[in-house]
Amino acid sequence: MCGDCHCPPVIQSTEWEICDSDRRESDNDANETIASGRGHSSGSGGDRRIRAGRPALASHRLYYSVLYKFNGGADGGSPYDSGLPSNTIGNLLYGTTYYGGAKGYGTVYNVTKSGAINLLHSFSGADGEYPNAGVIFDSAGNLYGTASGGGKYGYGVVFKIFASGKFKVIWSFGAEPIGGVPMGNLAIDSSDNIYGTTEFYGGGGGNCQGLGCGGLWQMSSSGAFSPMPLSFGTWLK
Repeated sequence: MCGDCHCPPVIQSTEWEICDSDRRESDNDANETIASGRGHSSGSGGDRRIRAGRPALASHRLYYSVLYKFNGGADGGSPYDSGLPSNTIGNLLYGTTYYGGAKGYGTVYNVTKSGAINLLHSFSGADGEYPNAGVIFDSAGNLYGTASGGGKYGYGVVFKIFASGKFKVIWSFGAEPIGGVPMGNLAIDSSDNIYGTTEFYGGGGGNCQGLGCGGLWQMSSSGAFSPMPLSFGTWLK
C-alpha cells in the first residue's frame, strides 16, 4: 500500500519508489531521487512507505530559442526537418529550404549556433530544384543531398558540395530504371556509400497512377550510381 499519496500503479520493476503522504500531487514529487534496491526522497517528514513500482520521472522543462527566421526571399523558405547535421567542429548546422533563394527553387545553407546564416547554394533549375530532404556528410567532410526536381531530365538530382565549397551535380534522375523524384533523407555507410529512394518510376510497372512506385538507389564512394534490386509496386501486379 502507498497510503493516501498518489503513486503510479504497481508494475514489475527492480527499483523502488518513495511516497511521502505530506507531498501530494506537487511538482516536488517528480524530483524524488530513486536508486536501485532502495528509496530516497528529497522531502522530509510524513508517512513514508516504500512500494515496488515505476521509478519516479524527473520533471524537466525544455526551453528553446529561435536561431533564425527565414523570410522566404533570397535566404530561402520552408526549411526541411533533416536533423541539421553539424560539421566536424560542431559549430555549424546544415540544412535545405524547399523554395526561395536567388531563383526561388530552394537553397542549401549552414547556420551558426548564434544564428548567423550562410547560403552555400541557391538552386536554379538546371542544377536542381525544390530540395525536400536534408543533407549528410561523408568522412572527408563533403556534403551530399538531393533536389526533387530539375536537373538534366527534370526528375531531380543528387548534388555534392565539396569541403572547399564547390557545388556539383553528380547525378540527374531520368524515369528508368532507377526512378525519378528523389524523396527522403539519404543514408551513408562506413565506407561512404550513399543510399536513397525515388518517389516514382523505377520499373514498378503501371501501378501508382501509372508512373511506377519508385525504387532504391545506391552510389558508391567512387561515384558509381546504380539501382538496388527492388522497385516498389512490383508485388501489386
